[in-house]
Amino acid sequence: MKFLTTIFIFCLMVFSAFSQSSKPKTNPSKPKPGATPQKRADEKAEFIKAGAVTDAVERIAALRKFVEAFPNSPQKPDAYGLIVTADAELGYGKLKADDVAGAVELFKTAAKDAPKPVPDPLFTETLSKFPVNLYFRGARSEALEVAKTLEEKADASPSQLLILASFYMMIENGAEAKRLANAAIALQPNSAAYQTLGLANRIDFQLDDSAAAYAKALELDPESLSARRGLAEMKRSLGKADEAAELYREIIAKDENNLPARTGLILSLFDVGKRTEAETEMSKTLETSPNNVILLGGAAYWYAAHNDGEKAVEYANKAIAIDPRFIWSHIALARGLVLQKNPLDAERTLFAARRYGNFPTLDYEIASAQVAGGFYREASETLSKSFVIKDDGIVHTYLGGRVDKGSANLIELMSYEREASIFAATAADDPQNAARLRSLLDLMQQLDSATPKPDAVSAAVDGFVLGDDQLKIHRQLFAASQLLDKKVAFGKVLELTKAASGNTDAGLDFPTAASAVMANELYKSRAIAYTRGEYIRSPDVPRSTLSAILRGRIEEITGWALYETNNPTESVIHLRRAVSVMPADSVYWRSSMWRLGSALMLAGKDAETLDTYIKCYRPGDQDAAKFAVIETLYRRVNGNTDDLEKKIGPNPAVNETVAQKIDPNPTPEPTPVIKPLPTPMPTIPPVVPIMEDPKPTPTPELKVEITPTPTPEVKAEPTPASTPPTDIPVKPEPTPEPTATPDTAKRDAVPETVPTPTPQATPEPQKITDEKSVSVTKSANTTKDLFPPVVILIPKPETAKTDKDAKIEPSPTPSETKTVEEPKPTPSSTPEKKPDETTVADSSLPHVVVSGTDEIKPCTIKTSAETLTLRNTGGNLVILVGVDGDADLKELTASSSSPTDISIRPDPDITVKRRSLFLVRSISTRVGVYQLTFALPCGKKDVIVNVR
Repeated sequence: MKFLTTIFIFCLMVFSAFSQSSKPKTNPSKPKPGATPQKRADEKAEFIKAGAVTDAVERIAALRKFVEAFPNSPQKPDAYGLIVTADAELGYGKLKADDVAGAVELFKTAAKDAPKPVPDPLFTETLSKFPVNLYFRGARSEALEVAKTLEEKADASPSQLLILASFYMMIENGAEAKRLANAAIALQPNSAAYQTLGLANRIDFQLDDSAAAYAKALELDPESLSARRGLAEMKRSLGKADEAAELYREIIAKDENNLPARTGLILSLFDVGKRTEAETEMSKTLETSPNNVILLGGAAYWYAAHNDGEKAVEYANKAIAIDPRFIWSHIALARGLVLQKNPLDAERTLFAARRYGNFPTLDYEIASAQVAGGFYREASETLSKSFVIKDDGIVHTYLGGRVDKGSANLIELMSYEREASIFAATAADDPQNAARLRSLLDLMQQLDSATPKPDAVSAAVDGFVLGDDQLKIHRQLFAASQLLDKKVAFGKVLELTKAASGNTDAGLDFPTAASAVMANELYKSRAIAYTRGEYIRSPDVPRSTLSAILRGRIEEITGWALYETNNPTESVIHLRRAVSVMPADSVYWRSSMWRLGSALMLAGKDAETLDTYIKCYRPGDQDAAKFAVIETLYRRVNGNTDDLEKKIGPNPAVNETVAQKIDPNPTPEPTPVIKPLPTPMPTIPPVVPIMEDPKPTPTPELKVEITPTPTPEVKAEPTPASTPPTDIPVKPEPTPEPTATPDTAKRDAVPETVPTPTPQATPEPQKITDEKSVSVTKSANTTKDLFPPVVILIPKPETAKTDKDAKIEPSPTPSETKTVEEPKPTPSSTPEKKPDETTVADSSLPHVVVSGTDEIKPCTIKTSAETLTLRNTGGNLVILVGVDGDADLKELTASSSSPTDISIRPDPDITVKRRSLFLVRSISTRVGVYQLTFALPCGKKDVIVNVR
């Protein structure tokens, strides 16, 4: 027991000693309980301190330093959110300074730094606006790259995916919008996602799929008015107007002030044949909403589609007066004017509409008006801009400039754009007109091929001339002359002229007969006027004169076809008839006389040929080629050329050769320094420079009235249909009107040139510079106003705060980006030129300063456009080239930076002393940016070609 007591006391002593020795070891080394909370407080303080830095650059550096110091901090996502906001702040500052490249880098960095998942406020208020701001500032590929980065961050958020889908719909990329909408549906199938899918399908002209998506959206949310309206619109476009009317009534029952629904109901009543009820409701609606452009334009188109030209013109004019930017109002007006037998004003109306946008339907409508007026050559060129017939006989176009679509029937092909934009199931067209336009396109495409096939050409001609209308004789003569020019199917030519004989009176029994008769002679002047924004009205010509021209052309074409088939005897007979019928000393008479001389030469009658040639040659024509023919024949008949110039005037070739003294050591011309061209922006309408023409010598011949095409000023922000527009049309300066002469076609049927009016100032669309300011405006080269206003589910961003922020500066044109350093004058024995004698061109164009008085005088080459936009594989345009000063265009050369992709050739029929027309064509499938160069010994000019 004593032993156990001893052991127990010993254990107590050991335990007490152990406790005393361990205490000082643990307490001093371990931190006090308050150490860990102090560390968290320091971390939070550092985050607050970094985020409070005023300067954005320094704030970004401080926040990045914080993330490095505290990689596991719960504030890390917030830190990256602040970094993104700071990058955005700097990026928008770059945009305000027009440093788009700098903004691109900052926006890319911000998109990569964004946390995943992205908080909704950060994505909606900041990140989602990056692609829009970049795209509509010209950085398109960079904008799409940023959008892809943001998509990776938002791939788990349906709402954020739909916001990105709305961006793709803004740029009319339906395929990407559909992809994102389907991704959102896979995550969360709700009404908003299906409505986005419906709108994306509509943008891609897939109307059945669009209707199905809207129906699903309405099923998921029966109370959604926007889903119900979207479905009603698709029902109208698919020809189910009665179902659409019921849906519109359901919307009005829930919201009686819903103007789009009332508009849709009225147009649906028209479609189902309830015209009286529709007109009654339309009158009531217009009393309370007189500026409803969609209703006015839609009703006008319905009237045009149902052959009521008077009503179509009335309502279309009202719509255009309120807001001219809705192109379908112009189309309805043009159709109404054609119904009223006024195709020339219809064409002029559609030319004016091109200021607000361009898409295949507009080209089709212009061609329809031109065919109705007898301008078949222009109509074929207009069609070829947007349409091509492939080997399988299917006509193809790019709907909205984006979606490749084909059909054997032009009415069906054109229905997609009409139904997707104004939901009209019935076309204001007729099958005969559509078939005629298709045959015209086929005919000209066949003739432009390397080896035209006579059978295929003849079949196209038969389709083109089919019908018994008053214009048939004009189509027959046009087709015959085209075959004759291409030297193909001479038998068909003779068949056409034989069929045309005896029908001249019928061909003159309509108001615009003069245009159809003189279309070929008016072509040059109309082409030049169009490049200036002017319009040429056909002259008033006596019926007897037109009849003489028409009968004479039949004989001339017949005679020349016989000449081409080596039948000079019959050829001379018909050409003598043509000369006897044509108005004396007119361009028609001289053409027939010259061809008569050629036929006489083929018959071996040189002396009579020479006499014929001399009678029809006019010294004022300055035609060196004809002079050379006459000179050769004169020498052969008379053995010399004595007295030739007394009879027909001096040789134009010798007269135009001017000896120039050239300085043996000229000062080298400075090399222009060309800055890189910016990517063309869709928000800026192309500015077509107007070339200054020298004052022409007045002639006592055919006079025509040239009227400037109306070009009202356009505001960048679209005006809602229910509010009056704020833009004020700019009144063009008056064009001097030539005096009419009584016998207008007795000489050349060439319109008098009048001075060009001062060009109108181009309005500047909205500039996107603020993170809360996103404005979408498309150019004349895109499908602006193809689609009327639609409801996008994503809330609209606020407008620009100030006028300064709302202004977009136009991208510099090529001429503005060139800088030319003036060379230093070199010592010369010639007197020094005074400053006021220096030749300097317009400040907007490149110029060269030449020292010395004996050198080639500098000149300025001007073009009707600084940039051209073509569609690949056959897209073509014309460009007018002019020169000021004393130079002419005899030595003008035109070259392409890539001849295998872009061809350029002059039109031999349109060349005068200081103007020449060139045809530019895309001949490959490649897309990109190319350069055309026009050069003279005295200067040169570059034009950019964008091929899409």
